[in-house]
Amino acid sequence: MNSVEILKLSDYRISHLSKSLYVFYLTDLVQKGINVIDLASAASYLFSSSKDFPTNANIETAVLCLDELERFSLIKKTKETDNWQGCMFTLPLYSVQLDGNMPSRAFTLDEKWTPSENFKNSALLCGLEDYSYTQAELKSFISYWNNRQEFRNQSGWERTFATRLLRQRQTRVKKDYKNQDNQKNNTSIVQSAGTDINPTLNPIFSATSSSNGYDSNCMADNSNGAFNIVNISNCHSPLKKI
Repeated sequence: MNSVEILKLSDYRISHLSKSLYVFYLTDLVQKGINVIDLASAASYLFSSSKDFPTNANIETAVLCLDELERFSLIKKTKETDNWQGCMFTLPLYSVQLDGNMPSRAFTLDEKWTPSENFKNSALLCGLEDYSYTQAELKSFISYWNNRQEFRNQSGWERTFATRLLRQRQTRVKKDYKNQDNQKNNTSIVQSAGTDINPTLNPIFSATSSSNGYDSNCMADNSNGAFNIVNISNCHSPLKKI
């Protein structure tokens, strides 16, 4: 296994069954030159008679594991429309070669710098699956490091750039989530404010008939020794403290 696979498999969202199927079953098939899925064989591998942690796996369990590995880009069907049984597959990260042709010479960043074709590998090492970037993001990165006497090789700069992109996107997601949460809270407050208050359910509110000097559509809050008119448009009589 290479470091890209290890990093991916360290993701806590991937089940241990799926990780085990990948490391000890699928990679073994690839090493033997076999790239066809046999669900019965996969289910048989997942079955365990362990005294402490028995696993009663079946074909459905194997399919769930393969679906999970596909979701995390650890396995890929040759034809996306195929079912898993008899499906030809590849392990995209298994054959990734890291730092293949990267120059080892360290240098400071200048305005002409650009990531190489191997930037995808550097991005994967940093946990960044979407390694696309805009020219604005690249220029911002170069501008930050341009006047700093920092020496790194091509691989080092690419990983630094990938880490920056990952951090920016995580921050953006958090801000979007916070804005959505605030929007929901504001909507709830507005809806609550528009709800009619029933004076019979709250002892601090009272409304009497006009015969007692109050309009039936007026309510007052005397909890702080002061009155707040709730519906002033329908009030014609003076309010009296209760």
